[in-house]
Amino acid sequence: MMGWEPSSTRVHEARLDAETDEAARAQFDTAFDLDPRDDAWADTTEAAIAAAIESTSGALTLRAAECRSTLCRVELRGDRNALPPVAPFDGITWWLGDADSDATLLIVRDGAEIPLPADPEATPQ
Repeated sequence: MMGWEPSSTRVHEARLDAETDEAARAQFDTAFDLDPRDDAWADTTEAAIAAAIESTSGALTLRAAECRSTLCRVELRGDRNALPPVAPFDGITWWLGDADSDATLLIVRDGAEIPLPADPEATPQ
């Protein structure tokens, strides 16, 4: 599979030390927990996430995916570069974790407010 070029989408990789990473995850978890579930959008988006990860032919493994009304939290294992540039990954996505191991993605629904991490080292790619 051809590598995905981060500059062609609106993906952000949070490069954080362990303490800051924990704080960013807590901030994302709080935003996610406060987000009510929109069953129609969440069900459709969760199915799209599963299909997109399946299309990577094993380069990524989906561990869990849960969507609410404006946010999705996705637990993955694998190479970040294998993430396909298709919906819902073609929108605003935060990747927390190493580029080639376990990671948490936070996907923001188009048109929704972006819960950015407070750490200035979390730089857009």
